[in-house]
Amino acid sequence: MNIKRLLLLTTFLFSGIIFTSCSSGTKIIATWKNEQVKIDKINKILLIGVSKDPWVRKMFEGELKEEFAEYNVEAVSSLEIVSPDEKITKENFELYFGNEGFDAVLVTRVVAENVEKERVYNYTPSYGLYGGYGFYGYYNYSYTYMNTPGYLVETTNVNLETNIFDVKSKQMAWSTISESFDVKKASDVIDPIVQLIVTAMADDGLID
Repeated sequence: MNIKRLLLLTTFLFSGIIFTSCSSGTKIIATWKNEQVKIDKINKILLIGVSKDPWVRKMFEGELKEEFAEYNVEAVSSLEIVSPDEKITKENFELYFGNEGFDAVLVTRVVAENVEKERVYNYTPSYGLYGGYGFYGYYNYSYTYMNTPGYLVETTNVNLETNIFDVKSKQMAWSTISESFDVKKASDVIDPIVQLIVTAMADDGLID
């Protein structure tokens, strides 16, 4: 295999690695369990998604409710009881939820949203890899590349924090942080995260 073909093959493989590593996806990056809080198996849980967008909140709480049902856990969306524009305080929490028999409360919120920008140039060289260039050809390619208008690509990465509070002690019993890459719309985060949250809770013995 000559040098030029080897370089082309290496570039192809490297491009595949970059494509894979930059593809969209969601994963749990940290989980914490409070060993000081004794929480029994959760049979009934209240779901609260903190979002400025009522539709996103409704979608998130609704999908979580369906996911918990797979584990025979009765999950109640907070939007079934309070309006989306009403802030949940200590007083109205007891008023609305105090006698509903909840074992725990789940609260999810966005803790970080990072937007990365990358300029992509439109110019494509007519040669193969660098092996096809002499000095002047390579310099001309580089000059043209840097002076050809391109476009910006924005990539949004989102971190969500989910906390479980024990109703009896009013203390945080469990927490997890997720990271979602290349988020284009809310469902990019909601669809996978609800499964990851509930599965992680099951793995830590909070639900069966």
